[in-house]
Amino acid sequence: LVWHIGHETFHALNLKNMQAAERYFMERVQAKANEPEPHDYTDLLLEMDNVHKRSEAMAEINGFNAYVSRLQVKGLEINANSLGDRLPHIVNLGIVTEHLNDSNKLKFHPEFQFSPNGMMPTGQWDAKHSSAAAEANIANMGKLFYGGHYTNDYAAGYLNKIFSAEYARRPQSSAPILLDMEKLHYRQELLERGLRPEYGGRAFRDIDSENG
Repeated sequence: LVWHIGHETFHALNLKNMQAAERYFMERVQAKANEPEPHDYTDLLLEMDNVHKRSEAMAEINGFNAYVSRLQVKGLEINANSLGDRLPHIVNLGIVTEHLNDSNKLKFHPEFQFSPNGMMPTGQWDAKHSSAAAEANIANMGKLFYGGHYTNDYAAGYLNKIFSAEYARRPQSSAPILLDMEKLHYRQELLERGLRPEYGGRAFRDIDSENG
């Protein structure tokens, strides 16, 4: 519970930044929808996916640090074994891993950097190191935590927005909307499951991965 509160608290504090990113995304969608057809939205969608990957990674770091703080308040020792024993979630993520020569001991993932109060960023580290350490942790957490279901779930919402913008400008057009499914890590069945009638059925287009 403490971990999840820390995770969701970050999202609440980061809401204005996410709203600004989405407004900028929609401004460029509207501009592209006015260009000559066909329209390729791959790069715009990839940018938004990276925005969400960063946000989710930072939220997960915040959840980890909230949990570490809770253990500190309780006066418990903070190390890889104590954290891994109490919270298997971080073993599943790969934040801590087994020692090669001793499966009964855990170690922190060597690519993460920690301060006495948890994973960077915490505000408790030497300022000349904090930026690089924080960015490295965000990148590594993104690799571990942000999976394909996040990518496709977020994408479904943005595709609905794109379809709506396209329909508003050319309701009779049959020109395809182009996406590089491989580059975006999209899966047709996951996208179609997530496409809900937020903007009315008129906005929907078929997703055809066979043609790229």
